[in-house]
Formats: sequence, C-alpha cells, structure tokens
Amino acid sequence: MEPTDTIAATGPFVSLTLPIEADAADAEDRMGIRWSNARRQLAEDGAPEDLLDRIEPIVTGAARQHAAAIHLVAPSDGPVLVHLGHDDDVTEQARTGPVPALLPLMRARDEDVAHLVVVVDREGADIWVRDSRGDTTGQDPDAEVDGDTEHIHRGQPGGWSQRRFQQRAENTWEKNAAGVAAEVDQVARRAGARLVVATGDVRALGFLEEHLSEETKGILTVVDTGGRSDDDAVERASAEADRLVADLAARRTVDALERFGAATGEDLAVEGASDTLRTLSEGRVAVLLVHDHGAEERTAFASVDGSVAATERSVIEDLGLEVVEGRLVDVAVRTALATGAEVVVVPAHGARVPREGIGGVLRG
Repeated sequence: MEPTDTIAATGPFVSLTLPIEADAADAEDRMGIRWSNARRQLAEDGAPEDLLDRIEPIVTGAARQHAAAIHLVAPSDGPVLVHLGHDDDVTEQARTGPVPALLPLMRARDEDVAHLVVVVDREGADIWVRDSRGDTTGQDPDAEVDGDTEHIHRGQPGGWSQRRFQQRAENTWEKNAAGVAAEVDQVARRAGARLVVATGDVRALGFLEEHLSEETKGILTVVDTGGRSDDDAVERASAEADRLVADLAARRTVDALERFGAATGEDLAVEGASDTLRTLSEGRVAVLLVHDHGAEERTAFASVDGSVAATERSVIEDLGLEVVEGRLVDVAVRTALATGAEVVVVPAHGARVPREGIGGVLRG
C-alpha cells in the first residue's frame, strides 16, 4: 500500500508513530505498554474501537521485528499503511481525525534507503541486503556467489606457458565476476536498491563493474575496506554505506531547496499557507516543500477527497463540497498526493526555506 492509496479511503484515520525497543529483553512488554497508552489517548480523541482492535496486533507484533520504530496510518475502511523504520530518534505520535498524518511515515520511508553491501574476490562474492542502518555485523550474507576456482592462483609456471596460464586465470576471474554481476543486478532489482556499495579485490571489482547493468552501475559506489577473507571488511563497508545513505537522503532535501530558490527568482514558486494551498488545489504545484515539527497547531480545510484545500472553510463550502478540518501540514500533504505533487520535508530555518514553512515549485 502506498500513501496515495489513502486518498480514496474513508476517515476517521488513526496515525501512529511509536519507538520499538527490539533489543530489550522485555521488548514485547514495553511495546504493549506504549500501545496501551496510545490506544487510551486515541479512544479519548474519538477513534472507533473496531479500528483500534484491527490495528492492535500490527502494533504489538512490531516488537518482534528488527526495526527502531513503527509508523502506521489506518483508515476506517481499508488496508493499513505500515512502515517499520530504522530511525531510533522518533517522536511518539498518536492522532485520529478526518485527515491522516502521513508525513512521519513518508519521511521514514524516504530515509530508509534499501541498498546492497557487496564484498568480492576472484572466486565470487557475498551480498547483504540492507535498509537504512541495517546491521550486517555477524550476519550471514543474503546471497553468495562462488565461481570457478580453476586457474584462480597464477603461480609461477615459467617459460612459454606463463602467458597462457595468466590468460586462463584472467578469463576465470572475469567469468566469475560476470556471475557476481548477474546476481547483484537481480538482487538490487528485487530489493528496490537505491545504492550498491562494493569492496574487495581490486581486479575483481574492475571486472564486476564491466559486467553490471547500466542501471546498477548508476547506483554503484566502490570503497576500499578489505576483501572476503577480512572479517572486518563487511563492518567497515557497512559503516561507509551508512554515511552514503545519509548523504543520499539529505541530497533530496538540498536539491528541492535549491530548485525552490531558483524557481522563486523566475516566479515559478509559491510560499505561505494560503497561496500554497490555493495553488495545490489548482494542480499547479510539482513539488510541495513543508516543515513539520510535530506540534503544528495551525489548521486548514479540505474537501473529503483532499483535492481542494484552503485556509478558510468558506472556500470549500462555496464549492458545495463537504468540508473536513485537519492540521495544516496534513491537509497540504494530502492535497499534494491528490494532485500528483511530490512531497519533500524541509528544515524549519534556512536561506531557501519557504515562508511559514510551506511552499511549492510550480509545474513548468
């Protein structure tokens, strides 16, 4: 299920973010307490009991998962949108109302970059599939490739045979690397990887890069952290992958802010709550930039399907549409999804941050 699937769903919605202490011996008990407190608050705020009953096993079962947080958005009449995130610094949230609070879940999904860590030698490779901050220390690979070992080691045959022996070794290395490349391509596609970090034998890495698909080459980064026989190579490669993942996630925000700054100078941007909601409703926004500090008190109004939004109730009523009210940021995100705009979370302050913490880049 995708965030856009909530557009046609019926409220009230439950929007929930809870930390998961999966490494604690009493992780399930702790999650049970967190959920009990959240359920009580949601019920007091008007969440239907049957909806709370439906999501309870999903929430309590998250304690058995290898994750740091559960993000959940549940409509009254449809599938539940769930993401198990790896950010261990989340703010607890339990909200119910006619407009879902999608942004924490969407942000967690953006930051959890699926990627591969690949350690190669001249015989094959070990491949790990990771989400953001997924630990590989002490874990078996998700995939292994072991190729032909004949002629792997050059030795010193001497004389006229040395050139032929060396060529056979090179051919064997390349054949093995081609097999590794095919497996990496397949695993990357299956995992939806946005990054492949490879380390190991320099010659094998060269052959690997030659045989990878163009799609995988475009997300490949080669690092020098050791080979398959080095027990610490995977840990070092994983640490480098963490840094690259963080850069990748941050790059999207930086690119959006730069694009907004450039568009502002060409009158192709909008900012401020009223103008942004109006322009979103007209379908003219390509990218919505929004900040959410979690304690947003401003509200806005929208049609039930989220396609029209405004800071004044009368704008929706004058169109003869049923009106729902929600937090400004939630209304804006839902209207962005309903009108096909991309959503990017931005910081509260900065040179290019939109006025009032909300703005958009217009369609060209």
